[in-house]
Amino acid sequence: MYEKPSTSNKVFLIRELVNTKMGEGASVTDHVNEFNSLLLRLVSIDIKFDDEVQALLLLSLLPDSWLGTVTTIASTSRTTKLTFKGIKDLILGEDVRRRKVGESAGSFLSTEGRGRRPKKG
Repeated sequence: MYEKPSTSNKVFLIRELVNTKMGEGASVTDHVNEFNSLLLRLVSIDIKFDDEVQALLLLSLLPDSWLGTVTTIASTSRTTKLTFKGIKDLILGEDVRRRKVGESAGSFLSTEGRGRRPKKG
């Protein structure tokens, strides 16, 4: 897809990028794909972000429920430069882990009420 490199189009795409905050419970994969698509559209009109800036933007657009993950990433990467691919892989991996934890918690809750009930007197 070819975008016209007009100033108004540049402003529109930048606004769209910084306003793509992921909603609570939304698909992480969809969010990462949308973010990446916007980056590619910006590149097509000669706006490029440093790899670390892309990674930081992606982290900053995660919902509040991801704050612990963002804090952990920030504190463990003090001496290394963040990369977009590295952050993307971490986020997608964390999403898989969270879904597995959610599934096992859900299966525990569904079996919790099973069994014999005490007889009423």
